[in-house]
Amino acid sequence: MADAWTSTDSAVLQVLASILASQNRPDEAADLLEYVMARDPGSSDARRAAAAAYLLAGRYSETLDLIAAGTPPGRGDPLLLVKGQALWELGLTDEASLAVETYLGQGAAP
Repeated sequence: MADAWTSTDSAVLQVLASILASQNRPDEAADLLEYVMARDPGSSDARRAAAAAYLLAGRYSETLDLIAAGTPPGRGDPLLLVKGQALWELGLTDEASLAVETYLGQGAAP
């Protein structure tokens, strides 16, 4: 019989993913966070951390897909900076600027 998944399990694995990302192992962090999201699909923390891991791994399109699949980030949400960086790396500079302006409270929500 499988053990029940708990919020503690999710939190522990997210800390481990953070350690992996800080050790320049973002692909491994992303894999771990994908596992967490599969077990706990409602975890916005895991989704946000995975978007950052994808960005660090150079997986810019996946970063944007993951952000788009969740609740849209609003003004002041650091996820907009992740989105802006991914857009910039893909050469979408106007959209990247809009994301940063929205983060700063100067633009309309993207």
